[in-house]
Amino acid sequence: MMETIGFLGCGNMGGAIARAVCKAADPKKVYLANRTTAKAQALAKELEEIKAQVAASKVTSLFDNAEEIGGVKIASAYFTGTTGDTLRGMCDTIRDKAVKPAVAVLVGKAEDKITMAVTVTKQAQEKGLKAGALVKEIAAIAGGKGGGKPDFAMAGLKDETKIDEALAAVGAIVKKALGE
Repeated sequence: MMETIGFLGCGNMGGAIARAVCKAADPKKVYLANRTTAKAQALAKELEEIKAQVAASKVTSLFDNAEEIGGVKIASAYFTGTTGDTLRGMCDTIRDKAVKPAVAVLVGKAEDKITMAVTVTKQAQEKGLKAGALVKEIAAIAGGKGGGKPDFAMAGLKDETKIDEALAAVGAIVKKALGE
C-alpha cells in the first residue's frame, strides 16, 4: 500500500529511515514545500523566457553598424545574464531573418558559465565560412573549446578577461577564412 503525503510518495521508498521521515513529516508542510518549489520553477522559466525576448529584440539592431568583409556582414556582442540556450535562440533568429551573407559571434555569461555561439548564414557558407571552424579559433583566444556545424557552433570560454580580445579578433579571423 502506498501512502501519499502531498506529492511525495512514501510507501516503497525502502529503508527504515525513509519510512520514519515520511511518518514524521507534516503533510501540510510537505505539500506547501512542493507547491512553493513548483512555483519557483515556473517563475524561473518565465524569467528565462523574458530574458530571451529581450535578447531577441537586441538581435534586430546587431547588424546596424556591423563591419563588412568580403561582402559578409560581421556582428559580435557580449550579453551578461544570457544563457547558452538564449544565445542559440538569438542565432536562430539571425539566420532566419538574414537576407545577406552574415556572421554573428555572441557571448553570454549566466552565473559562472560563459558561452560563445557563432552562426553563419547560408549565403556566408557559400563563401566558404563555417561556424564550427570559426568558433574553435575565436574561442581559443579566451581559453575556450567548442565546435559545431557549418551554420551554428558553440563553445565554453574559460578566461573572461580575454572576451573583448576574442570579439575584436572576429573580423581578422573571418577575413583569413575568406582568403582575403
